[in-house]
Amino acid sequence: MSSLGEEEDDQFTQEEDNACALEADLFTLSFVTFLDIPARTPEAPESLGRASSVMKLADKAPVAQKAWGVLSMVSVTLVQILMVWVVHLHVKNDLMESKTRPLLTAYEMIVGSNITVPLHTVETLCGEWEDQEMQYDIASGPLRSIHMPDGTVLSPNEDYSLFYNLKQPTRTWDYGRLGTERSVLDDVMFVISEGVSANPFTPSGYSLLFILMVAMLYFSVWKEIRTIGYFMHMLKKMKRVGSDEPMYKKNRESKKIQIIGLSKNACIAGWCAILCRTAGTLGVLGLGTYFLLYTTLKIDLILNGLALLFILELDSAVYLATVPRLQQQMIENIEPIVFDGEQNAKATWSDIALSSMVLPLNLLLAVAVRALQCHIFQIYFKMTAAICLFAGPTPGGRDFRLSQMGPVAGFCDSLLGMTCAPQVEPPEMAKEHGYCVITDQTTMTRPTIQMYLDDENLFANRYSADGKENSWVDWGSADQKLYDSGLWMDGPFQNILRKQCTQMYQKIAPDDLEVDDDSGETMDGAPFGCRRDLVFDAVFGPVVQSSLHEKKPTEWAMMQVRDLTDPQVVRAVDQCRGTAVKVAETTNHLLMPILPNPSQRKQGHSRHHVRRQHHDSEPVAQHHLRAHHQHKSRPHVVWHQGTRLTGEPMN
Repeated sequence: MSSLGEEEDDQFTQEEDNACALEADLFTLSFVTFLDIPARTPEAPESLGRASSVMKLADKAPVAQKAWGVLSMVSVTLVQILMVWVVHLHVKNDLMESKTRPLLTAYEMIVGSNITVPLHTVETLCGEWEDQEMQYDIASGPLRSIHMPDGTVLSPNEDYSLFYNLKQPTRTWDYGRLGTERSVLDDVMFVISEGVSANPFTPSGYSLLFILMVAMLYFSVWKEIRTIGYFMHMLKKMKRVGSDEPMYKKNRESKKIQIIGLSKNACIAGWCAILCRTAGTLGVLGLGTYFLLYTTLKIDLILNGLALLFILELDSAVYLATVPRLQQQMIENIEPIVFDGEQNAKATWSDIALSSMVLPLNLLLAVAVRALQCHIFQIYFKMTAAICLFAGPTPGGRDFRLSQMGPVAGFCDSLLGMTCAPQVEPPEMAKEHGYCVITDQTTMTRPTIQMYLDDENLFANRYSADGKENSWVDWGSADQKLYDSGLWMDGPFQNILRKQCTQMYQKIAPDDLEVDDDSGETMDGAPFGCRRDLVFDAVFGPVVQSSLHEKKPTEWAMMQVRDLTDPQVVRAVDQCRGTAVKVAETTNHLLMPILPNPSQRKQGHSRHHVRRQHHDSEPVAQHHLRAHHQHKSRPHVVWHQGTRLTGEPMN
């Protein structure tokens, strides 16, 4: 008795293992229509009134049903492929080229023609800054000057303001507090700053969210692949019957339809369903990964992931919305298709092992995609950072573009949290430390942090035992109080940029920087820069080689720009400090940048800036005049081949 029971259990298990349940979707509909199952089976009651007439009408239209099933299946597959193509265009045009296009413009200007990158392109690539000023003839409170702990005082004078630049609109470089409107550099650092991490307590949590959304997509795709696999196995193992033989029968115990064989046409319909379903699944898998790879906003990451799942389940949604209820009930009434095939223990354990590997395998694939994303965005980082650090307004003016390079205006000083002033008392402290300090003092709050840029505690291991400055790549972490105060954000890429900026700092007075050639617009300029012959070839040399000599397109050439941590770039930046040395007083107009004649400036008014005013009716000359500041007697500082030349303003 027990032996008979065990035999029945084994038979039941084998039937369950060799059974394929049909899903409620258009692919199943297309296959089932070729099984010639009437919407009303012979055992269905005749007394259904109006519903019986509808079923009789359905019984008389098998060809129309087959055509409708195939057409619906093909149509939804084409719609899925079309949506995948639209996603591809969106990623290419809106997510990738929105970063690539301004980079192309910037590289063509700085590498191709040695022209300063204009302000609107700078803001797209590097960000925006608001210049906060304490003007000499307006500001009169206690915060108009900075009083350092050693007694040094930095203050404005009649010619120039005390100023600092705030990153807009967040007022911070903390990537966890970014909004939706971001520069390319902000977007890139947001993606890469956390690296490949599953830590839920990071400032933004982007890395973990990305891994989970990619894994969710892969779980849904794996579900489709398993369904396709089971259905394919059934088609291969199911008994073949002739076109005049029945393919189904009524199970009198369960009162459901039992499939007992497949005709040639039914098999062809089944393989077509597999082909269409596989095409849609693989399309969503490939383009879905591609889509999420370039999605940088967290809310977009969630919405885009859900949209991809919607595309994957589109066939089920259309099926439930368009297929008559009678046909849906007929498909629901079909038992799982049991097919011939010996199910041995080895195959069973293989299926169990494969199923148990799905979870860790999908998570590992999601982590691998995250690593790929970080690699791609690190390429964007090196391309963008090179522009932000070295393609800004030329220190000293446009006449010095062949000899000097510097960061975009506001970039380094906002990154370091610097405030600069034209007047330092006592004067010898300006010579020792320069005209700028790191502080969190604002126009309304007193400072909690005050440090000189050459402070030995700014970065650990900055100086060797003999007092010599080490290479910036050997510097350690920054002083912890800078992070604790909130002035700095502790991020690996932010720290790389800060160290580069620190090496480019010059101990000379701040001066205006012309940020737009066409309008003549200027901004307060902190003294950052380096000799062009030191940094241009080190940073942009491979770009020139790839573009001019190897004749590669600009898109490819600009990706060859050297990384900031490349040994050649490191050596060049390490030499930037102290390249400006006062050697002469001169009024040589050939060495002076083009400035408006003082007689054309408004007298008796404080200096001011033009903040990207775009008035089509305004004459360019008038815009040019308004853009410059009033300078009285303070000598204008310019650099030339490692020297600093000073001269009186032109008359």
